[in-house]
Amino acid sequence: MTDKKKGKQRRNEEEKPTKEEYAIAKYLRFNLPVREGKLHGMEVKCFFGNAAVDKLMESKWSASKNKKDPLFTNRQSCVAYMV
Repeated sequence: MTDKKKGKQRRNEEEKPTKEEYAIAKYLRFNLPVREGKLHGMEVKCFFGNAAVDKLMESKWSASKNKKDPLFTNRQSCVAYMV
C-alpha cells in the first residue's frame, strides 16, 4: 500500500514542461533525421545526439541567431539543456 501512495505523490511533484520546452522538442522532432530499427521485437525510432546539438546550434534559440537573449551559447549548454 505504501508503494501506491509513493507513486501518486511522485506524479504530483513532477513539473510540466514550459511552452518553450515544448517548442524546442517539436522543432527537434520534425527537423532531425531518425533511424528506425527493432529493439526487443518492438519498432523504435531514434536520433543521434550530435545531430540534435548541431540542429540546436542552428536554431533560433542559439547565440548566432538570437543576439539579445540566447538560450544556447555553446555545445555544452545544448547538452546540459537536453539532459
